[in-house]
Order: sequence, then structure tokens, then C-alpha cells
Amino acid sequence: MWMLGIGIGIIISSSLNVLTQPKITEDFIRREARKLGMIDPKDYFDKSAMEKQKESPSQEKRNDLAFPAANHRITIKIPKGTTSKEIAKILKENRLIVSEENFLNKVYAKGMTGKIRWGKYEFSSDSSEDEIIEKIINGDFE
Repeated sequence: MWMLGIGIGIIISSSLNVLTQPKITEDFIRREARKLGMIDPKDYFDKSAMEKQKESPSQEKRNDLAFPAANHRITIKIPKGTTSKEIAKILKENRLIVSEENFLNKVYAKGMTGKIRWGKYEFSSDSSEDEIIEKIINGDFE
């Protein structure tokens, strides 16, 4: 008889647990993804700009005043939980890239938006965007 009571108790508690689970909606998933530092590509990328970029040469011309000719090392720190957009801003502030938008478009085109690793990285001042992306995705940091 006591087994019947335990069985009924388990069934009732399981039923209550299933009924009280929060509903997982698309908005809930997006909120949780943002908490983890992921971005929604629709918010940050313009596909028409990506198509124009594919048509133009891949190597961008850098302004000699903004980007010194000397090949020197630049160290940046990418904190844990940093989004791709924030990383693009850090890279632009350190004069490693010309355009945040072009950098983000390349990251998106390669399907690497959620694969960027945090850490302390050292780059050459003449590193290409592709080299920078490859390094921060592989986690090739100091």
C-alpha cells in the first residue's frame, strides 16, 4: 500500500513540474543568447553591404595617417562575454581594422559570430582582417 502512495506522489510531483516549466519562446532564447554575449545577425549586418564587399577587392586601403607604416605589435584584451560588435569597436580603436561594419560582415559571412574567444591577443599593425578573425576564433592568444 505504501508503494502506491509513493507512486502517486511521484506522478503528481512530475505533473506539477511539467506544468510549471517556463515556456521557451524565440524572445526567451534571444535574451539568453544576449546574456552569453551572442548577437542576432539581423540586428548588425546588412546583406546588401556584404554583396558589395564581395564585388570589391578584399584588401582595403588604409589611410596612412590613421595607420602608421611601421610594422609594430599591438596588444588588445577581449574580456569574457564581449560581443562581436564590441570586439569590432576595440579593434577599430586600436587601428587594426578600418570599418567595424566590414569586420562584422566578414565574421558573419564565415559563420563565426559565436565562436570568438576572449583573451589577450597580440597583432601586427599590418595584420589583415582575415588574419585577425582567424586568430581570435582559434584562441591564439598570449
